[in-house]
Amino acid sequence: MLDKEQRDRHESELDVRTTEDAYTPYGGAGICDCVARGADLRAADGVGHQGGGGDSAAETKIIEEVKPPPPPPAIPLPPPPKLTAPPPPFIPPPEVPVATPPAQDAIVTRSTTPAPSAPAAPAEAPVIAAPQHANVGVVCPNSAQVRASIRYPREAQRDNLTGDVLIEFTVGIDGAIKDLQVTQSAAPVLDRAAENAVRQFNCAAQGHEVRVQVPFSFKLD
Repeated sequence: MLDKEQRDRHESELDVRTTEDAYTPYGGAGICDCVARGADLRAADGVGHQGGGGDSAAETKIIEEVKPPPPPPAIPLPPPPKLTAPPPPFIPPPEVPVATPPAQDAIVTRSTTPAPSAPAAPAEAPVIAAPQHANVGVVCPNSAQVRASIRYPREAQRDNLTGDVLIEFTVGIDGAIKDLQVTQSAAPVLDRAAENAVRQFNCAAQGHEVRVQVPFSFKLD
């Protein structure tokens, strides 16, 4: 049989446990166990008091604590991004002044090769003097005979053509007749008759060219 002091101490311990279990996450189950155990102890105490005296063995119950579930695994956080420092600004190197070398005295060299002379002016062509005029009777001795024997052209007779013709020609150094031309014309047929008569002249060389004029007169009697 429990005495009053032991019973009171036991009830105090039960009340303390009951109060502690009431604040745990699983306090409902703990309160029920403690109340049941207290009721059992009080019933046993009453039985002892009623029975008059023998000690009854106290029934002890082991209360297993309910372990809370393990916490969820921690989610690993990604590592923070690495910040790359910007490159340092480009600083140009300082300019180094370059000293200008002193000007050297110019060396003048003289060439021994003579400078080319200016090309000589082309020689002027010799001026040919104009041929001198001469008398046809002197230069061409047979001119009077040829002029006297000339025949009047039939075409001029038929057409009754008359007139004076002047022939001019040059007698060369060798006595040949050249540059024959009609300076005064009467009619083409009469001009041809005068030219053919001049070609029959025999002229003598004069040592230089001479210019000769010879007139022809064509008349019908």
